[in-house]
Amino acid sequence: MFGALPMILVAYNRKQQHFTFVRELHAKEVSSHAEYNKTFTEARSRLGLFRMLHRNFLQWRSLIDDLLNAKANEPEDTLEELNRLLLNYLTCAYTIREHFEVSFQHRYRKDNNRQGEFDAFLTSLCSQYWSFGFFLDFRGYVQHRGVGVGHYSRQVQQAAVHVVVSADAQQLLSKSRNWKRSTLNPSHGRIDLVTHLQEFHICMLQHFGGFVAKTFFPELKPASDFYAALTTEAKAKDVFARMMFMEEPPKVFRDGAKISTTLNLICVPNSVFEELGIRISSSAEPGAAPSGGPATPVDNTGVAEGPPSVR
Repeated sequence: MFGALPMILVAYNRKQQHFTFVRELHAKEVSSHAEYNKTFTEARSRLGLFRMLHRNFLQWRSLIDDLLNAKANEPEDTLEELNRLLLNYLTCAYTIREHFEVSFQHRYRKDNNRQGEFDAFLTSLCSQYWSFGFFLDFRGYVQHRGVGVGHYSRQVQQAAVHVVVSADAQQLLSKSRNWKRSTLNPSHGRIDLVTHLQEFHICMLQHFGGFVAKTFFPELKPASDFYAALTTEAKAKDVFARMMFMEEPPKVFRDGAKISTTLNLICVPNSVFEELGIRISSSAEPGAAPSGGPATPVDNTGVAEGPPSVR
């Protein structure tokens, strides 16, 4: 059934515990996998910070969703918990920014033409998405000046639950003048932290994460195309399956009436960027401005439901 090639493409349906053998991999595909897998492994290690950030966001989002549930009891320490989760998130976001900024400057320390690209990209994000610039500034405020959540309230009514988690621009300005990225001013009024953190998080995963991936791991795009094509082949056999590799044909052992099979399987990425915890947009190029219009602060004092969680 199988030739001498060491790698076999299979479709694995975990729910049904069923394997479908698709075909042998060509020699060029085997060598491509060896190259791309090293890149993916290194990227997964370094980009793990984005997955940590997303877990922090999901914890914040989970608390907000609980508060929006009319049947859920409100914890006594809700305000403190909101501030704890917000601090955890902002600290992780700051770590990501610092880590890759230092790495970028080190990588291009001898290239004067590229030295300013990192800050230029951040500036472009801030100009397009007010939320992004605000939370870059807000992290410094939370670390040095005061807690993040300036106002919290929850009202359970017959038809809806209204939750407000906000900060007041005037209060923030009275305690700090460091709002360079967001140019915060009194006219911003009450700032809805739930809505703006949602947008900031999308910017971090999609635009900032995409910039990092394309800058530090340019080989990820061809790797993504390579594994995606093989995944399409596997799913053509079983739409619910995961694409995997098998190093050699299965070994069948017989012991009387008992038959057992040994498979030597290799887990490989099916959707490279999704499994790295980031999204790639066409605008995530060095120096490129993201698409979409600028976001302005909004005051959602009656939030009946939160924005959809990011996956």
